[in-house]
Amino acid sequence: MNYGSNTVSVIRTSDNSVTATIQVGANPVGIAALPNNQYVYVANENGRNVSVIRTSDNTVLTSVPVGYKPIGVAVLPDGKLVYVTNWGDNSVSVIRTDDNTVVTTVQVGQEPRDIAALPGGEYVYVTNYNGRNVSIIRTSDNSVVGGVSVGSYPYGIAALPGGAYVYVVNSGSSDVSVIRTSDRTVVSTVVVGSGPRGCTAAPGGDKVYVTNWGSSTVSVIGY
Repeated sequence: MNYGSNTVSVIRTSDNSVTATIQVGANPVGIAALPNNQYVYVANENGRNVSVIRTSDNTVLTSVPVGYKPIGVAVLPDGKLVYVTNWGDNSVSVIRTDDNTVVTTVQVGQEPRDIAALPGGEYVYVTNYNGRNVSIIRTSDNSVVGGVSVGSYPYGIAALPGGAYVYVVNSGSSDVSVIRTSDRTVVSTVVVGSGPRGCTAAPGGDKVYVTNWGSSTVSVIGY
C-alpha cells in the first residue's frame, strides 16, 4: 500500500519489478488476499471503506463501506469472511465475500489496530492499542468471547501456522507478548527493538519477524 498516494503497487516476485499501480481509497493501510488469490481487500483509513481488487486484471471491483478509520484486515481460511478493524470507533466490520456486504459490526476494545485469524478459522484476535489488550472474536456467531491483557500499546499481531500461539507486538513497551491459544494466557514476553509495529510468522518455518519502527530494524524471534 502507498499511504500518501492512495495506491497499491503490484510486484512480480520472479524479478521483483512493479507491474501495476492501482488507485484505491484514501490512505490505504491494511491488505489481505483471499485464499483463492482471486481478490485482494484493502482497508482505506481515511476513506471509511475497503477496496476489493480483482487480481486477474488488477481492477477495483467495488468499495465496501465500513467503520471509522479502518486499518487492519484478516481473511478466514475458507475465504468466506473478511474482518476489518476500525480504530476510530472501536469496532470490527465483518464482510461477506460472496456479495461484499457487511453482515455485522463487532464492538471490541479501545482503538483496535491489527487482526489475525487462527488457521482453523474459529477465532480472530484483535489488538486494542489504547486498551492494552487483545479481543477474541468467535467467528461462528461473531461474539467477543474473551480478552487477554498484553503490553503497552499493542499494534501488530500474527498467528503461528499451527494456531497454538499468537504473537502480539507492543509498540509502547518494545516487546512481544506470546499468547497460548489453548488457555488464552501470555506465556512469554520477548524484548525486541524500539517502537515495534508489525509482525509476521514464516509459513511452515520457525521464525517470527518483527518490524521496529523506532530503531529501523527487524527482530527475528525463533519459536
